[in-house]
Amino acid sequence: MGSEVNGKTLGVIGCGYIGKTVERLAISLGMKVLPVEECVYDRFVPLGEMLPQADFNNYHVPLTAHTHHMISTKEFNLMKNGVMLIDCSRGGVVDQEALYEALISGKVKGAAVDVFEEEPPKNSKLLTLNNVIATPHMGAQTYDAQLKASIQVAKAVIEALEKTSLS
Repeated sequence: MGSEVNGKTLGVIGCGYIGKTVERLAISLGMKVLPVEECVYDRFVPLGEMLPQADFNNYHVPLTAHTHHMISTKEFNLMKNGVMLIDCSRGGVVDQEALYEALISGKVKGAAVDVFEEEPPKNSKLLTLNNVIATPHMGAQTYDAQLKASIQVAKAVIEALEKTSLS
């Protein structure tokens, strides 16, 4: 059985372009949004404060030394029972062994996983579970996304060249 999102709370970790867009869309669907970084409305909450409140958690952060396994057993223990998780960050941000344990215990009701610590996932136990939806991390592999990325790169190159020629 599914769940409505209207009236629910969404925790957003990572508020770059995608996180900000998710926040705007979630608000338009009637969700309360708790961003962990400054997002659309220049407000944020600490991770430890967001996790117990969120009905859904959505991740959009790069993999760095700071973000590696930033969501692990300790963080799952802080979450509401039956939370839903959407991982669109990078493989390794969510400790997938801890996620597996949280899914089989029921702490996490379901997960949509767009990234894996090992890609492609060869022996991921997550793929054996009925409460996991796995998608290939290919959101940018569209004509439109590639065109936008190309334009952004071209603008950055022009900006850098202009700064160099002014020096």
